[in-house]
Amino acid sequence: MLLRHSLSLTISNSQLVFKTLIYALIVFIIVAALFVTISTPILEALGEELDLAQSADKVINELFEGEGKIFERVFNAIENIRTDHRTELIKASIFGAILIVLVKFFIAWVVCPIAFILNKKMGSNFISGFLHSVVSVGWKRSLAYAAIYTLISAPFDIAVALGAYYLAKWMVGGIGLLGLIIPIVFALVMITLRMSVMGQWISHLVNEDIKFSLIFKRAFKAGFKMLPKTFTHMLSLNLIIYAIMASTALFTVGIIPILMIPFALVVSVALHLVAYYRENDKKYYVDEHIVEVPQNINE
Repeated sequence: MLLRHSLSLTISNSQLVFKTLIYALIVFIIVAALFVTISTPILEALGEELDLAQSADKVINELFEGEGKIFERVFNAIENIRTDHRTELIKASIFGAILIVLVKFFIAWVVCPIAFILNKKMGSNFISGFLHSVVSVGWKRSLAYAAIYTLISAPFDIAVALGAYYLAKWMVGGIGLLGLIIPIVFALVMITLRMSVMGQWISHLVNEDIKFSLIFKRAFKAGFKMLPKTFTHMLSLNLIIYAIMASTALFTVGIIPILMIPFALVVSVALHLVAYYRENDKKYYVDEHIVEVPQNINE
């Protein structure tokens, strides 16, 4: 029910997906500008240029001409970079962390108006303008939400990525290609778990007119309480999205995966809003013709 209604809300608000894409492109331009602004003085302070690219030929040659299976050669190439280019790798890791933080921060900022628009649609069948929604949410609450979300989710996702990498390295060395399945499943489950628990934050932000600190306290409890209901739907949604992105990346030259990003943002927010409405026994519009009334309301 959660997944079906969230998909219906997303499809019936297809213009929101397009507007989110435009907004996201603007945001990523800002991220790129900020990244260059932040990284340039760091490079100057270190007094060296980042020259990891100079080792590209060596790494490629090792991948195609080295001994062992392809995935073993991949991990060997990575280990060689770690030993031969330690300084450059540290700098690249710093820049990568900065980029991840900036991207996650602005994505969280984009989520706020998306949630406001969908919440208005679900509660009153009224479609709010995108720019109006950006203002209505409030820049202070949006910034606070984006900052706290980023401070928690960015370290978590980085830790999951590192854990998946070392798990893959260990598993591939033992059972070969099949060893990649477990790290992929591990990463998918952990990211879905994080999305399921933290997803209620934005639902409470656009529905609860209380102090900001109380919103996160309530949302955190609600996220764990609703976890058995939201996790399986969120996992199914992630599997569908990643499968589409992976299967269409090559023959569409990356166009479909790019279009899937705003779709994924909208439908994931819709899923958590539907979960919030149903958990609190609130009526909500799925589209212009159907009003979902949870059974608890009529009892």
